[in-house]
Amino acid sequence: MDATTGGSQAAGSTAPTRQPDAEQFVAGVLARFEFTPESAAEAPAFFKAGLPIVQTQPESTIWLAFRVNETTFGAFAAFATEADRAALLAAGGPRLVVERGDLFAEAPTFDKVDILASRVVARRSS
Repeated sequence: MDATTGGSQAAGSTAPTRQPDAEQFVAGVLARFEFTPESAAEAPAFFKAGLPIVQTQPESTIWLAFRVNETTFGAFAAFATEADRAALLAAGGPRLVVERGDLFAEAPTFDKVDILASRVVARRSS
């Protein structure tokens, strides 16, 4: 039996495991980015440039960047505390948007959200 999932797993398995603190997320940020058609190809590099900002946050922070369609992208972060959320917003993510404002068709939005429930699964590295 695997203590984190309650199921059995073979040694060296890459099966998902449940993060023990997944239920502790209380706050989040949902950001939406509308890139110009000419700059949409730069979106992956834009998000990779923001990753070092996120990496300075507590380990309990979860951050994902995603594509909705050809020009619309988003980022989502979840935090164990509202203070952690405030720290990320103050750390520079929105500042990066100001520095690269030429990429966007309209101003990105950053909505604070409350986490009602969560399930986080991590893949074990092989």
